[in-house]
Amino acid sequence: MKVTGRLACRRTDGPVCVVTVVGRDDLGEPVYLTLVGAAPRGLPDCIVAATVDTSEEPRYRIHDGSESWSMEGQRYLHRDVAAAFYAAVPPRPPSLAKRLFWRMVLAGAASRVGRWWLNHKTG
Repeated sequence: MKVTGRLACRRTDGPVCVVTVVGRDDLGEPVYLTLVGAAPRGLPDCIVAATVDTSEEPRYRIHDGSESWSMEGQRYLHRDVAAAFYAAVPPRPPSLAKRLFWRMVLAGAASRVGRWWLNHKTG
């Protein structure tokens, strides 16, 4: 699998670094790929258009146009499922009773008496 996107490298005090790629996988799905391992020499802190090849796990190849780096470590892959979730489970509109209740609460808080009451209760 290949992930293409923006790469950020965060180095720690020791030999370990955390490389995070926010981009898209082979299928075009949004993913967040995190690699934890020994920092490869010469890897910049940020790459705008990086490609990470994860087919030879636990060795990963990071490409940036003309340069490439090799890294060994652990891989954590997170997929963004928000669009699929909200397509499958559309939000319910609030009931008339809830809309009326919140309209009255907000109108009361906007009035002089309501502001005094809120300041008196919280202060």
